[in-house]
Amino acid sequence: MVTVEAVLQCAGNGRGLFTPPVPGVQWRYGAMGSAEWTGVRFKDVLALARPKSDAAFVQLQGAERPTMTTTPQFIRALPVAKAIHPDTLLALRMNGKPLAPNRGKPARMVVSGWVGDDWVRALEDVQLRADEPKEFYYDPAYRFPVTPGAPGAPIPADQMKPMTKLNVKSIIGSLADGDTLRAGTRQLAGVAFSGEAGIERVELSFDGGKSWTPATLDGPPTPYGFRVFRHAWKAAPGKYQLACRATDSNGATQPETPVWNPGGYLYNAVEQLRVEVRS
Repeated sequence: MVTVEAVLQCAGNGRGLFTPPVPGVQWRYGAMGSAEWTGVRFKDVLALARPKSDAAFVQLQGAERPTMTTTPQFIRALPVAKAIHPDTLLALRMNGKPLAPNRGKPARMVVSGWVGDDWVRALEDVQLRADEPKEFYYDPAYRFPVTPGAPGAPIPADQMKPMTKLNVKSIIGSLADGDTLRAGTRQLAGVAFSGEAGIERVELSFDGGKSWTPATLDGPPTPYGFRVFRHAWKAAPGKYQLACRATDSNGATQPETPVWNPGGYLYNAVEQLRVEVRS
């Protein structure tokens, strides 16, 4: 058995923060979590099927079915190269315990570093195929622009690509936008993560991004899991615009503005919080 710590995040986490708005569940920050996943390497499962040399994609379907007959079945696909990565698992346990039904019992995909829609749960059917699938939830759904366009502008279907790895992201967890605080030392904390790289640094700003202060990072970096950051802020009375940004070991840093897209996917702009400190 193999254990990997990895973030599971809905590709639409942050959709409610895009301007102009996009349709869909208006997630802000909560559609994510980090856990230890234990199971077998998926490549060892595939080896039992003796795949042909021309196999390029692995098609995945879970046991769940839509409640309406007009809703397409949820079928995803992975490139074989990612399916056989040593950190792609068929997981049986989460944080040391057998998977609960709402966590994918009895077994689910753990596609470390990639978007949550690839983490098919209650896995039931696996097919190896030479061609790229055309199932609805692979194409045309869950796609991202090849090249960013103007916010709100339509993007042709042939200019969209499947989403793969998560992008670098950080969130302050100890404060919320609009908070009013007492003056004094405040212990700020949050989490940062990236798709397939560890977090190298997290910086905080108290003046809307004009200047930046490094935060302290807990523990060693992990390529797929949360890395907690902390900072003791000596908060004097006044109004502040806090921001946090993360940089991963590949040098990727959060952008000031998100890449707008019609699906509302992969939001990772620098978080901004307005708070007031009173004496």
